[in-house]
Amino acid sequence: MRRLASLLGPLALYLAASVALFGRGVVRDPHGSVVGRFGSDQGFFMWSMQHWLRVLEGREHAFLTDRIWYPDGFNLAWATIIPGPSLVLSPVTWLAGPEPAYNVLALLAPALAAFCAYLLCRELTGRVGPSLVGGAVFGFSSYLTTQTLNHVNLALVFPLPLAALLVVRHVLGRTSDRRLVLGIAAVLVLQFSIFTELLLGLVVFGGAAGLAALALAGRALRPRLVAAARLVVLGGVLAGVVVAPYVWYAFAHPNPIHGQLRPELLLT
Repeated sequence: MRRLASLLGPLALYLAASVALFGRGVVRDPHGSVVGRFGSDQGFFMWSMQHWLRVLEGREHAFLTDRIWYPDGFNLAWATIIPGPSLVLSPVTWLAGPEPAYNVLALLAPALAAFCAYLLCRELTGRVGPSLVGGAVFGFSSYLTTQTLNHVNLALVFPLPLAALLVVRHVLGRTSDRRLVLGIAAVLVLQFSIFTELLLGLVVFGGAAGLAALALAGRALRPRLVAAARLVVLGGVLAGVVVAPYVWYAFAHPNPIHGQLRPELLLT
């Protein structure tokens, strides 16, 4: 119970800060206003949240729809439809509608980023105060602030410090091989379900950080880093199996309006 309280306290603090900074308007009018300035991105994410609710109700296909660019339709596997957050918040969408559900997601984005960075900092330092500051610096940075107001898919970066936390805990001998593999797989699938470009960034820069750690670590630490790297790769393979159906739909049903959107990109 004490451990749970030690986790809920920082999360509540960051969430309160997020509401104070970004949510005063939506708290007063959750249906008539959104976090940031309403535009096409917010509108499409709300549509996506409704779409996944209809998928759960069995009223629509997950990827192939004629609600966009009728009658040709559109393959949503080529769009940023945030399936992970939409499915998690589907009860909110069902009960209150897409506007409040989107506002909840946008307000959670900086709070979760700060909280996960806090967990990473606390794992590394063992101190609560500096870790709270580190989490706040990450979660309420200029990047997170800008993206929270404009592109929620780019603001949902909390899986990044989670991935680092899993590796650090394993290297320090505080978690098992199995937990690292399953944890990394879960984090990669989660990031895939939010925005694939951030997933690519996680893989590229995570790999670069791992190579730098191997180059700078002492002899005693290198075997642990190598073992962790192998498990991370295994977790990546497992994540690839999980998201394979999504990828299959993307390539099995090419976007039928690709040429209409950017004809100069088509190969001749």
